[in-house]
Amino acid sequence: MEAQGRRVQERGVTGTVTGRYAVAVGTACLALALKLILGDYLAPPYILFFAAVMLSAMLGGLGPGLVATLVSAGLVYVFLFEPRFTLRLDHPRDLAGLAVFVVIGGAVSAIADQRRKAEDRARESESRLLLAVRGGGLGLWDWDLRSGRCKYNERWAAMLGHELDEIEENGSSWESRIHPDDRMRIQPILEANMRGKADSWAWEQRLRHKDGHWVWVLGAGAVVERAPDGTPLRAAGTHLDISVQKQAEAALRSSEEHFRLLVSSLPIPLSFNNSDQEIVTLNPKFTEVLGYTQADIPDVATWFRKAYPDEAYRAVVASIWGEQLRKAVERGSDIRPEEYRVTCKDGRVRTMSISGTPVGKDLLVTMLDVTEGRAMQAKLALASRLAAIGTLVTGVAHEINNPLAAIMAGTGTATEDVAELQGILRGGSSPDPERLACRAAEVQQMLGDVTSSAQRIAGIVKDLSVFGRPDQDRRPTRLNDAIQKSLGWLPPFVAERAVIRVEVEEAPEAMASESQIAQVVVNLVENAALAIPDGRKGNVRIRLGRGLPEMVRLEVSDDGRGIAPELIERIFEPFFTTRPQGKGTGLGLSICNAIVTAHGGTLTVKSEVGRGTTFRVELPEVAHEASPRSAAEPVVEC
Repeated sequence: MEAQGRRVQERGVTGTVTGRYAVAVGTACLALALKLILGDYLAPPYILFFAAVMLSAMLGGLGPGLVATLVSAGLVYVFLFEPRFTLRLDHPRDLAGLAVFVVIGGAVSAIADQRRKAEDRARESESRLLLAVRGGGLGLWDWDLRSGRCKYNERWAAMLGHELDEIEENGSSWESRIHPDDRMRIQPILEANMRGKADSWAWEQRLRHKDGHWVWVLGAGAVVERAPDGTPLRAAGTHLDISVQKQAEAALRSSEEHFRLLVSSLPIPLSFNNSDQEIVTLNPKFTEVLGYTQADIPDVATWFRKAYPDEAYRAVVASIWGEQLRKAVERGSDIRPEEYRVTCKDGRVRTMSISGTPVGKDLLVTMLDVTEGRAMQAKLALASRLAAIGTLVTGVAHEINNPLAAIMAGTGTATEDVAELQGILRGGSSPDPERLACRAAEVQQMLGDVTSSAQRIAGIVKDLSVFGRPDQDRRPTRLNDAIQKSLGWLPPFVAERAVIRVEVEEAPEAMASESQIAQVVVNLVENAALAIPDGRKGNVRIRLGRGLPEMVRLEVSDDGRGIAPELIERIFEPFFTTRPQGKGTGLGLSICNAIVTAHGGTLTVKSEVGRGTTFRVELPEVAHEASPRSAAEPVVEC
């Protein structure tokens, strides 16, 4: 708008300057023409041309007026006085006359130019004011306190739903529309300004709209003219419609009130921290559970000192929390829950699950007291371990009893056969070689069965040793290396039953034991191969890539028989197997589940009868990500 006003002003000045030159020179020429036509009947020459010069100087201003003055003086002396006497520039009287024209004309031009510049500045200021008022949506009022007359502009009337001609030009047009509550509030302020105790005023008020509702208006004004005795003569000011702002403020207050009610009613401890690390809100549950009030912990630093009094533990918590907060801000996500040992105001130590949600530059921190829950989990874990031990003992007894019975029966029969052979050999008669060979073969067969049963018991003991210690040392591991290692451990029958395909997508490193993960892959691939029906060669696919947030995914899929829905829930139970007696111990999947769980991961299964099964392993990734890997590895056939 300023640029537009400036262009209008510049066009006006340019036109005015051109017009002034034309009027100034035209006036002098007109005076000359009148003199030539009327001669001495109009007026004495000096009076006529002096008047012409003064008029052109006043119309033209400093620049055009001086030009008109010189033109007029030259015309007078050269064309009018030439017939009567010769112009002599060295004659004092002629020079004096010419000087009178120039000096007086220049003085009048300068005075006229100053007045014109003042008028231009006033017009420019008025133009800018009108543009500002129009652009800012300001309603103007100008109150003559002597007569009581008050003028308003169109915007003042429009914000109240009126046309300008509907508003009476008096102060009551404003006073009669003020809300009664606001009139009582602003009356003392207005009176103080009228008495000269204040220079200006500004207040928020409600004015009645034409249709009856109230419009919030920001009023500002001042007494702009006073009598010598200080009596106010004139006041002026502006009104601005702030109804939208008031509605926004009301909505914000309502939102804040709802937020406070929500925070107060939440059944978990909660705090709100601003960007300056000040704790600005604590809900009642926070004080109830931990004992601290906002006065006890005004900022985050104080909270850390009191909640984690042990310096070493405090450093660990600060490091973990700081790293999680940095990631949350970068990713625009929440801070995932972590459990910390928090010291309450009375000295008790509670286990709290603490998480956070960034709100702009501020942070909403929520806490969940899991002390009793963790104690109950410990009891349940103990009971579960005892139950597992009972199940394990029962399974071990069942699995070992059969081969042990075979060993005992075989060794007993072999002992009897050996004793009989000893009797035959010690007898006086010559032994029958055929009979001896037959009995020796029986003994060899029995001892072979005993050896097989002993090996089965040894295998069970080996699996139990792994089942009982799945938490070996873990370190950053490329799971593709574990997969490649497992391929070398597969028994020959896997290659006979299936083609193995390995597909490796972009995958970060996992925090894992490479050998144990390789064992998991071996067990899953063996199960997948055994699930292929006899008579055809199936496909087993191993896929590696990103899984859930901050997890690495490893899948083993087959196109075999699938698993019936009623069996899915039992496949991870120790010693549960669907294979024929002696074809499996039922510990393979249990061991896999134990290893993955000990790694902080999950092992899940999805199966459809007749279409195949997919086992999915999710393992935590390390803090840093590995460089991107190739989209897929070559197909490996076993």
